[in-house]
Amino acid sequence: MPTNPGEDYLSRARERTAVAVIIGLYLLIGSIYSISTPIMEASDELRHYPYVKYIADGNGLPVQHPGTETYWEQEGSQPPLYYALSALLTCWIDTSDMPEIHQLNPHATIGIPLDADNKNMLIHSAREAFPWKGTTLAIHLLRFWSLLLGAGAVYCTYRLARLIKPDKPIWALAAMALHAFNPMYLFISASVNNDNLVNLLAACTLLVCVSIIQRGISRRWLPAFGLLLGTACLTKLSGLALVPLAIAALVLHQVFKYIEMPRAQRLPPGKQFAQIITPLLIDSLLIILPVLLVSGWWYLRNWRLYGELSGLNTMLAIVKGRTIPITSFADLWGEFRGLRYSFWGLFGAVNILMRPTWIYKVLDGFSLIIFGTLLWKTVHLRRPLPKSWPIYGFLALWIVMYIISLLRWTSMTMASQGRLLFAALPAICVFSIVGLQTINYRRIGSWLMVGLCALVFTLA
Repeated sequence: MPTNPGEDYLSRARERTAVAVIIGLYLLIGSIYSISTPIMEASDELRHYPYVKYIADGNGLPVQHPGTETYWEQEGSQPPLYYALSALLTCWIDTSDMPEIHQLNPHATIGIPLDADNKNMLIHSAREAFPWKGTTLAIHLLRFWSLLLGAGAVYCTYRLARLIKPDKPIWALAAMALHAFNPMYLFISASVNNDNLVNLLAACTLLVCVSIIQRGISRRWLPAFGLLLGTACLTKLSGLALVPLAIAALVLHQVFKYIEMPRAQRLPPGKQFAQIITPLLIDSLLIILPVLLVSGWWYLRNWRLYGELSGLNTMLAIVKGRTIPITSFADLWGEFRGLRYSFWGLFGAVNILMRPTWIYKVLDGFSLIIFGTLLWKTVHLRRPLPKSWPIYGFLALWIVMYIISLLRWTSMTMASQGRLLFAALPAICVFSIVGLQTINYRRIGSWLMVGLCALVFTLA
Protein backbone atom coordinates (compact mmCIF):
# COMPACT_ATOMS: atom_id res chain seq x y z
CA MET A 1 0.00 0.00 0.00
CA PRO A 2 1.15 3.60 -0.44
CA THR A 3 3.07 5.01 2.50
CA ASN A 4 1.52 8.45 2.11
CA PRO A 5 -1.68 9.87 0.57
CA GLY A 6 0.20 11.37 -2.40
CA GLU A 7 1.89 8.14 -3.43
CA ASP A 8 0.69 6.19 -6.44
CA TYR A 9 -0.09 2.57 -5.67
CA LEU A 10 0.47 -0.19 -8.20
CA SER A 11 1.17 -3.77 -7.24
CA ARG A 12 4.53 -5.05 -8.38
CA ALA A 13 2.86 -7.85 -10.35
CA ARG A 14 0.64 -5.42 -12.24
CA GLU A 15 3.58 -3.10 -12.80
CA ARG A 16 5.67 -5.91 -14.29
CA THR A 17 2.72 -6.87 -16.48
CA ALA A 18 2.36 -3.28 -17.68
CA VAL A 19 6.08 -3.12 -18.52
CA ALA A 20 5.81 -6.39 -20.47
CA VAL A 21 2.72 -5.14 -22.34
CA ILE A 22 4.44 -1.88 -23.35
CA ILE A 23 7.55 -3.74 -24.55
CA GLY A 24 5.36 -6.28 -26.35
CA LEU A 25 3.33 -3.59 -28.13
CA TYR A 26 6.54 -1.75 -29.03
CA LEU A 27 7.97 -4.91 -30.61
CA LEU A 28 4.70 -5.67 -32.41
CA ILE A 29 4.29 -2.19 -33.89
CA GLY A 30 8.02 -1.95 -34.61
CA SER A 31 7.88 -5.27 -36.47
CA ILE A 32 5.06 -3.90 -38.64
CA TYR A 33 7.20 -0.83 -39.39
CA SER A 34 10.15 -3.09 -40.19
CA ILE A 35 8.24 -5.38 -42.54
CA SER A 36 6.19 -2.69 -44.29
CA THR A 37 8.99 -0.19 -44.96
CA PRO A 38 10.69 -1.03 -48.27
CA ILE A 39 14.32 -1.97 -47.72
CA MET A 40 16.82 0.89 -47.67
CA GLU A 41 13.98 3.44 -47.51
CA ALA A 42 14.47 4.21 -43.81
CA SER A 43 16.68 7.17 -42.94
CA ASP A 44 20.17 6.63 -44.46
CA GLU A 45 19.71 2.85 -44.46
CA LEU A 46 20.89 2.73 -48.06
CA ARG A 47 24.28 3.94 -46.75
CA HIS A 48 24.39 2.19 -43.37
CA TYR A 49 23.80 -1.30 -44.75
CA PRO A 50 26.58 -1.21 -47.39
CA TYR A 51 29.02 -0.41 -44.56
CA VAL A 52 27.82 -3.60 -42.84
CA LYS A 53 28.16 -5.62 -46.05
CA TYR A 54 31.69 -4.33 -46.68
CA ILE A 55 32.82 -5.70 -43.30
CA ALA A 56 30.77 -8.91 -43.62
CA ASP A 57 32.50 -9.62 -46.95
CA GLY A 58 35.85 -9.66 -45.15
CA ASN A 59 37.17 -6.33 -46.41
CA GLY A 60 37.96 -4.86 -42.99
CA LEU A 61 37.02 -1.22 -42.33
CA PRO A 62 36.45 1.21 -45.22
CA VAL A 63 39.03 3.91 -45.87
CA GLN A 64 37.40 7.19 -46.88
CA HIS A 65 38.57 9.07 -49.99
CA PRO A 66 36.64 12.29 -50.72
CA GLY A 67 35.72 12.37 -54.38
CA THR A 68 35.53 8.58 -54.68
CA GLU A 69 31.99 7.20 -55.01
CA THR A 70 31.05 4.39 -52.63
CA TYR A 71 27.78 2.79 -51.57
CA TRP A 72 28.28 3.88 -47.95
CA GLU A 73 29.35 7.48 -48.74
CA GLN A 74 29.85 9.55 -45.55
CA GLU A 75 28.66 6.74 -43.25
CA GLY A 76 32.00 5.02 -43.80
CA SER A 77 33.49 7.65 -41.47
CA GLN A 78 31.36 6.42 -38.57
CA PRO A 79 32.92 4.44 -35.69
CA PRO A 80 32.55 0.74 -36.50
CA LEU A 81 31.00 -1.14 -33.55
CA TYR A 82 27.38 -1.28 -34.75
CA TYR A 83 28.48 -2.24 -38.25
CA ALA A 84 30.92 -4.90 -37.05
CA LEU A 85 28.27 -6.52 -34.82
CA SER A 86 25.77 -6.38 -37.68
CA ALA A 87 28.34 -7.99 -39.98
CA LEU A 88 28.73 -10.88 -37.52
CA LEU A 89 24.97 -11.42 -37.59
CA THR A 90 24.73 -11.48 -41.40
CA CYS A 91 28.10 -12.75 -42.68
CA TRP A 92 26.55 -16.16 -43.43
CA ILE A 93 24.09 -14.66 -45.95
CA ASP A 94 24.99 -14.38 -49.64
CA THR A 95 24.39 -10.67 -50.34
CA SER A 96 26.00 -10.51 -53.77
CA ASP A 97 22.70 -9.20 -55.14
CA MET A 98 23.11 -5.83 -53.40
CA PRO A 99 24.10 -3.92 -56.59
CA GLU A 100 20.80 -5.04 -58.18
CA ILE A 101 18.87 -4.01 -55.04
CA HIS A 102 20.68 -0.68 -54.65
CA GLN A 103 19.16 0.96 -57.75
CA LEU A 104 18.67 4.67 -57.06
CA ASN A 105 15.50 6.44 -58.18
CA PRO A 106 16.79 9.38 -60.28
CA HIS A 107 13.56 11.32 -59.66
CA ALA A 108 13.44 10.93 -55.86
CA THR A 109 12.30 14.05 -53.97
CA ILE A 110 14.54 13.63 -50.95
CA GLY A 111 13.77 15.94 -48.05
CA ILE A 112 10.74 17.57 -49.73
CA PRO A 113 7.61 16.39 -47.84
CA LEU A 114 5.09 18.41 -49.85
CA ASP A 115 5.97 16.87 -53.22
CA ALA A 116 3.25 14.45 -54.28
CA ASP A 117 5.30 11.65 -55.85
CA ASN A 118 8.69 9.93 -56.10
CA LYS A 119 8.94 9.37 -52.35
CA ASN A 120 11.12 6.27 -52.71
CA MET A 121 14.89 6.66 -52.90
CA LEU A 122 15.28 3.31 -54.72
CA ILE A 123 13.60 1.44 -57.54
CA HIS A 124 12.06 -1.67 -56.00
CA SER A 125 11.40 -5.06 -57.55
CA ALA A 126 9.93 -8.49 -56.80
CA ARG A 127 13.27 -9.75 -55.49
CA GLU A 128 12.39 -8.01 -52.19
CA ALA A 129 9.23 -10.10 -51.73
CA PHE A 130 8.77 -12.78 -49.04
CA PRO A 131 10.34 -15.29 -48.54
CA TRP A 132 13.32 -13.02 -48.11
CA LYS A 133 16.75 -13.93 -49.38
CA GLY A 134 20.09 -12.31 -50.04
CA THR A 135 20.38 -8.62 -49.23
CA THR A 136 16.67 -8.40 -48.39
CA LEU A 137 17.02 -11.13 -45.76
CA ALA A 138 20.13 -9.49 -44.26
CA ILE A 139 18.44 -6.10 -43.94
CA HIS A 140 15.28 -7.50 -42.35
CA LEU A 141 17.36 -9.53 -39.89
CA LEU A 142 19.32 -6.43 -38.89
CA ARG A 143 16.11 -4.43 -38.56
CA PHE A 144 14.78 -6.92 -36.01
CA TRP A 145 18.08 -6.80 -34.13
CA SER A 146 17.97 -3.00 -34.11
CA LEU A 147 14.41 -3.19 -32.80
CA LEU A 148 15.67 -5.20 -29.82
CA LEU A 149 18.32 -2.55 -29.14
CA GLY A 150 15.55 0.03 -29.15
CA ALA A 151 13.55 -2.04 -26.67
CA GLY A 152 16.53 -1.97 -24.30
CA ALA A 153 16.57 1.84 -24.39
CA VAL A 154 12.81 1.92 -23.72
CA TYR A 155 13.26 -0.26 -20.63
CA CYS A 156 16.10 1.99 -19.43
CA THR A 157 13.69 4.93 -19.53
CA TYR A 158 11.34 3.03 -17.23
CA ARG A 159 14.18 2.17 -14.83
CA LEU A 160 15.42 5.77 -14.90
CA ALA A 161 12.01 7.21 -14.01
CA ARG A 162 11.59 4.52 -11.33
CA LEU A 163 14.95 5.48 -9.83
CA ILE A 164 14.07 9.18 -9.75
CA LYS A 165 10.47 8.76 -8.55
CA PRO A 166 10.28 5.41 -6.71
CA ASP A 167 6.84 6.27 -5.31
CA LYS A 168 5.38 7.08 -8.75
CA PRO A 169 5.29 3.86 -10.82
CA ILE A 170 2.54 5.28 -13.03
CA TRP A 171 4.88 8.11 -14.02
CA ALA A 172 7.59 5.59 -14.92
CA LEU A 173 5.19 3.60 -17.10
CA ALA A 174 4.00 6.79 -18.81
CA ALA A 175 7.58 7.88 -19.57
CA MET A 176 8.28 4.41 -20.90
CA ALA A 177 5.19 4.48 -23.13
CA LEU A 178 6.03 7.96 -24.42
CA HIS A 179 9.46 6.65 -25.43
CA ALA A 180 8.22 3.36 -26.88
CA PHE A 181 5.42 4.76 -29.05
CA ASN A 182 7.10 7.83 -30.48
CA PRO A 183 6.45 7.09 -34.19
CA MET A 184 9.83 8.38 -35.33
CA TYR A 185 11.62 6.36 -32.65
CA LEU A 186 9.81 3.24 -33.86
CA PHE A 187 10.71 4.02 -37.46
CA ILE A 188 14.42 4.47 -36.71
CA SER A 189 14.51 1.48 -34.35
CA ALA A 190 13.09 -0.69 -37.12
CA SER A 191 15.92 0.21 -39.50
CA VAL A 192 19.62 -0.48 -40.03
CA ASN A 193 21.12 2.52 -38.27
CA ASN A 194 23.92 2.94 -35.74
CA ASP A 195 21.69 5.35 -33.80
CA ASN A 196 19.98 2.29 -32.33
CA LEU A 197 23.08 1.06 -30.53
CA VAL A 198 24.22 4.48 -29.32
CA ASN A 199 20.67 5.22 -28.09
CA LEU A 200 20.78 2.09 -25.95
CA LEU A 201 24.28 2.80 -24.64
CA ALA A 202 23.36 6.41 -23.83
CA ALA A 203 20.24 5.27 -21.96
CA CYS A 204 22.29 2.75 -19.95
CA THR A 205 24.90 5.41 -19.20
CA LEU A 206 22.27 7.89 -18.02
CA LEU A 207 20.78 5.23 -15.74
CA VAL A 208 24.18 4.42 -14.22
CA CYS A 209 25.01 8.13 -13.78
CA VAL A 210 21.80 8.83 -11.87
CA SER A 211 22.47 5.79 -9.69
CA ILE A 212 26.00 7.10 -8.99
CA ILE A 213 24.67 10.52 -7.94
CA GLN A 214 22.09 8.94 -5.63
CA ARG A 215 23.97 5.99 -4.17
CA GLY A 216 27.55 6.06 -5.37
CA ILE A 217 29.28 3.12 -7.02
CA SER A 218 31.86 0.59 -5.91
CA ARG A 219 35.28 1.13 -7.49
CA ARG A 220 35.33 -2.44 -8.72
CA TRP A 221 32.44 -1.54 -11.06
CA LEU A 222 33.98 1.63 -12.46
CA PRO A 223 36.12 -0.18 -15.09
CA ALA A 224 32.95 -1.92 -16.31
CA PHE A 225 31.30 1.49 -16.56
CA GLY A 226 34.31 2.65 -18.54
CA LEU A 227 33.87 -0.28 -20.93
CA LEU A 228 30.24 0.79 -21.44
CA LEU A 229 31.36 4.32 -22.26
CA GLY A 230 34.09 2.98 -24.55
CA THR A 231 31.56 1.02 -26.60
CA ALA A 232 29.48 4.21 -26.98
CA CYS A 233 32.57 6.08 -28.23
CA LEU A 234 33.15 3.21 -30.69
CA THR A 235 29.55 3.40 -31.95
CA LYS A 236 29.10 7.07 -32.85
CA LEU A 237 31.01 10.31 -32.36
CA SER A 238 28.18 11.65 -30.20
CA GLY A 239 29.02 8.87 -27.73
CA LEU A 240 32.09 10.90 -26.77
CA ALA A 241 29.77 13.32 -24.93
CA LEU A 242 28.90 10.55 -22.48
CA VAL A 243 32.41 10.59 -20.99
CA PRO A 244 32.23 14.15 -19.54
CA LEU A 245 28.66 13.34 -18.47
CA ALA A 246 29.94 10.38 -16.44
CA ILE A 247 32.67 12.54 -14.90
CA ALA A 248 30.00 15.11 -13.98
CA ALA A 249 28.08 12.36 -12.16
CA LEU A 250 31.21 11.44 -10.20
CA VAL A 251 31.77 15.10 -9.29
CA LEU A 252 28.20 15.51 -8.04
CA HIS A 253 28.46 12.34 -5.97
CA GLN A 254 31.73 13.41 -4.34
CA VAL A 255 30.40 16.91 -3.62
CA PHE A 256 27.20 15.66 -2.01
CA LYS A 257 29.09 12.94 -0.16
CA TYR A 258 31.33 15.64 1.33
CA ILE A 259 28.38 17.89 2.21
CA GLU A 260 26.65 15.05 4.06
CA MET A 261 29.86 14.03 5.85
CA PRO A 262 29.86 14.71 9.63
CA ARG A 263 32.08 17.69 10.45
CA ALA A 264 34.22 15.52 12.69
CA GLN A 265 35.29 13.45 9.68
CA ARG A 266 36.25 16.41 7.52
CA LEU A 267 39.90 17.31 7.11
CA PRO A 268 41.26 20.73 8.14
CA PRO A 269 40.29 23.59 5.79
CA GLY A 270 43.60 23.47 3.89
CA LYS A 271 43.11 19.79 3.02
CA GLN A 272 39.35 19.74 2.34
CA PHE A 273 39.84 20.28 -1.40
CA ALA A 274 42.07 17.21 -1.61
CA GLN A 275 39.45 15.22 0.30
CA ILE A 276 37.15 15.64 -2.71
CA ILE A 277 39.66 15.76 -5.59
CA THR A 278 41.78 12.71 -4.74
CA PRO A 279 38.99 10.10 -4.87
CA LEU A 280 37.50 11.90 -7.88
CA LEU A 281 40.77 11.60 -9.82
CA ILE A 282 41.08 7.92 -8.98
CA ASP A 283 37.48 7.22 -10.00
CA SER A 284 37.88 9.19 -13.23
CA LEU A 285 41.00 7.26 -14.20
CA LEU A 286 39.22 3.96 -13.55
CA ILE A 287 36.63 5.07 -16.12
CA ILE A 288 38.83 6.82 -18.70
CA LEU A 289 41.44 4.08 -19.05
CA PRO A 290 38.91 1.43 -20.22
CA VAL A 291 37.40 4.02 -22.59
CA LEU A 292 40.83 4.50 -24.19
CA LEU A 293 41.41 0.75 -24.25
CA VAL A 294 38.13 0.04 -26.07
CA SER A 295 37.88 2.96 -28.49
CA GLY A 296 41.27 4.69 -28.57
CA TRP A 297 42.55 2.59 -31.48
CA TRP A 298 39.77 3.88 -33.75
CA TYR A 299 40.64 7.53 -33.14
CA LEU A 300 44.36 6.82 -33.58
CA ARG A 301 43.48 5.12 -36.88
CA ASN A 302 41.69 8.28 -37.97
CA TRP A 303 44.76 10.34 -37.07
CA ARG A 304 47.00 8.04 -39.09
CA LEU A 305 44.70 7.99 -42.13
CA TYR A 306 43.20 11.49 -42.16
CA GLY A 307 45.35 13.59 -39.84
CA GLU A 308 42.46 14.11 -37.39
CA LEU A 309 41.16 12.08 -34.45
CA SER A 310 37.45 12.25 -35.24
CA GLY A 311 37.50 11.90 -39.02
CA LEU A 312 34.79 14.58 -39.06
CA ASN A 313 36.40 16.81 -41.69
CA THR A 314 36.76 13.83 -44.00
CA MET A 315 33.08 13.03 -43.49
CA LEU A 316 32.10 16.63 -44.27
CA ALA A 317 34.24 16.61 -47.40
CA ILE A 318 32.20 13.63 -48.63
CA VAL A 319 28.73 14.86 -47.59
CA LYS A 320 29.61 18.34 -48.97
CA GLY A 321 28.60 20.20 -45.83
CA ARG A 322 25.81 22.75 -45.58
CA THR A 323 24.62 23.96 -48.97
CA ILE A 324 21.82 26.29 -47.77
CA PRO A 325 23.06 28.91 -45.27
CA ILE A 326 20.76 30.31 -42.59
CA THR A 327 20.45 34.03 -43.38
CA SER A 328 17.15 35.02 -41.77
CA PHE A 329 14.73 34.21 -38.98
CA ALA A 330 12.47 32.52 -41.55
CA ASP A 331 15.29 30.12 -42.43
CA LEU A 332 15.90 29.37 -38.77
CA TRP A 333 12.19 28.81 -38.11
CA GLY A 334 11.97 26.49 -41.10
CA GLU A 335 14.82 24.38 -39.74
CA PHE A 336 13.23 24.34 -36.29
CA ARG A 337 9.94 23.19 -37.82
CA GLY A 338 11.77 20.36 -39.56
CA LEU A 339 13.45 19.45 -36.27
CA ARG A 340 10.08 19.30 -34.47
CA TYR A 341 8.36 17.32 -37.20
CA SER A 342 11.18 14.80 -37.50
CA PHE A 343 11.27 14.32 -33.72
CA TRP A 344 7.72 12.91 -33.81
CA GLY A 345 7.48 11.47 -37.29
CA LEU A 346 8.89 12.40 -40.70
CA PHE A 347 9.47 9.20 -42.59
CA GLY A 348 11.23 7.86 -45.67
CA ALA A 349 13.89 10.23 -46.97
CA VAL A 350 12.56 12.95 -44.63
CA ASN A 351 9.73 13.37 -47.15
CA ILE A 352 6.68 11.54 -45.78
CA LEU A 353 4.57 13.48 -43.28
CA MET A 354 2.12 12.09 -40.78
CA ARG A 355 -1.49 12.68 -41.79
CA PRO A 356 -3.45 14.75 -41.00
CA THR A 357 -0.70 17.34 -40.70
CA TRP A 358 -2.55 19.27 -37.98
CA ILE A 359 -1.41 16.54 -35.62
CA TYR A 360 1.97 18.30 -35.49
CA LYS A 361 0.25 21.38 -34.06
CA VAL A 362 -1.34 19.23 -31.34
CA LEU A 363 2.08 17.82 -30.47
CA ASP A 364 3.52 21.35 -30.49
CA GLY A 365 0.81 22.28 -28.00
CA PHE A 366 1.83 19.49 -25.65
CA SER A 367 5.48 20.53 -26.01
CA LEU A 368 4.66 24.14 -25.11
CA ILE A 369 2.68 23.03 -22.05
CA ILE A 370 5.55 20.82 -20.89
CA PHE A 371 8.19 23.51 -21.44
CA GLY A 372 6.04 26.16 -19.77
CA THR A 373 5.29 24.08 -16.68
CA LEU A 374 8.93 23.06 -16.28
CA LEU A 375 10.00 26.70 -16.58
CA TRP A 376 7.38 27.73 -14.02
CA LYS A 377 8.50 24.98 -11.66
CA THR A 378 12.14 26.01 -12.01
CA VAL A 379 11.41 29.67 -11.33
CA HIS A 380 9.30 28.82 -8.28
CA LEU A 381 11.68 26.35 -6.65
CA ARG A 382 11.22 26.50 -2.90
CA ARG A 383 14.00 26.83 -0.36
CA PRO A 384 15.49 24.58 0.78
CA LEU A 385 15.82 22.96 -2.61
CA PRO A 386 14.27 19.49 -2.93
CA LYS A 387 16.63 16.52 -2.81
CA SER A 388 15.75 15.60 -6.39
CA TRP A 389 17.00 18.87 -7.92
CA PRO A 390 20.57 17.62 -8.64
CA ILE A 391 19.12 14.71 -10.63
CA TYR A 392 16.85 16.93 -12.70
CA GLY A 393 19.72 19.36 -13.21
CA PHE A 394 21.87 16.48 -14.40
CA LEU A 395 19.21 15.29 -16.87
CA ALA A 396 18.83 18.87 -18.12
CA LEU A 397 22.61 19.05 -18.57
CA TRP A 398 22.55 15.99 -20.82
CA ILE A 399 19.72 17.39 -22.95
CA VAL A 400 21.49 20.75 -23.30
CA MET A 401 24.79 19.04 -24.18
CA TYR A 402 23.08 17.02 -26.88
CA ILE A 403 21.21 20.01 -28.30
CA ILE A 404 24.48 21.96 -28.50
CA SER A 405 26.10 18.99 -30.23
CA LEU A 406 23.22 18.84 -32.73
CA LEU A 407 23.38 22.60 -33.37
CA ARG A 408 27.11 22.35 -34.06
CA TRP A 409 26.56 19.47 -36.47
CA THR A 410 23.66 21.28 -38.14
CA SER A 411 25.82 24.36 -38.64
CA MET A 412 28.21 22.19 -40.68
CA THR A 413 25.72 20.14 -42.69
CA MET A 414 22.00 19.83 -43.41
CA ALA A 415 21.07 17.71 -40.38
CA SER A 416 18.17 19.39 -38.53
CA GLN A 417 16.56 16.04 -37.71
CA GLY A 418 14.82 15.40 -34.40
CA ARG A 419 15.85 11.73 -34.44
CA LEU A 420 19.38 12.89 -33.64
CA LEU A 421 18.08 13.82 -30.17
CA PHE A 422 17.00 10.26 -29.38
CA ALA A 423 20.11 9.54 -27.31
CA ALA A 424 18.61 12.05 -24.86
CA LEU A 425 15.07 10.67 -25.23
CA PRO A 426 14.95 8.98 -21.78
CA ALA A 427 15.62 12.35 -20.11
CA ILE A 428 13.16 14.12 -22.43
CA CYS A 429 10.41 11.60 -21.62
CA VAL A 430 11.00 11.90 -17.87
CA PHE A 431 10.84 15.70 -18.07
CA SER A 432 7.69 15.48 -20.19
CA ILE A 433 5.84 13.48 -17.54
CA VAL A 434 7.14 15.64 -14.69
CA GLY A 435 6.12 18.78 -16.60
CA LEU A 436 2.58 17.56 -17.19
CA GLN A 437 2.19 16.36 -13.59
CA THR A 438 3.14 19.84 -12.39
CA ILE A 439 -0.44 20.82 -13.31
CA ASN A 440 -2.18 19.38 -10.26
CA TYR A 441 -5.44 21.35 -10.53
CA ARG A 442 -8.35 18.86 -10.74
CA ARG A 443 -5.91 16.19 -11.95
CA ILE A 444 -5.56 17.98 -15.30
CA GLY A 445 -1.89 16.97 -15.41
CA SER A 446 -2.77 13.29 -15.09
CA TRP A 447 -5.34 13.55 -17.86
CA LEU A 448 -2.83 15.34 -20.09
CA MET A 449 -0.25 12.62 -19.37
CA VAL A 450 -2.72 9.89 -20.34
CA GLY A 451 -3.80 11.91 -23.36
CA LEU A 452 -0.27 12.37 -24.68
CA CYS A 453 0.59 8.68 -24.24
CA ALA A 454 -2.67 7.66 -25.94
CA LEU A 455 -2.01 10.11 -28.77
CA VAL A 456 1.48 8.83 -29.59
CA PHE A 457 0.27 5.22 -29.33
CA THR A 458 -2.55 5.97 -31.76
CA LEU A 459 -0.16 7.72 -34.14
CA ALA A 460 2.27 4.80 -33.95
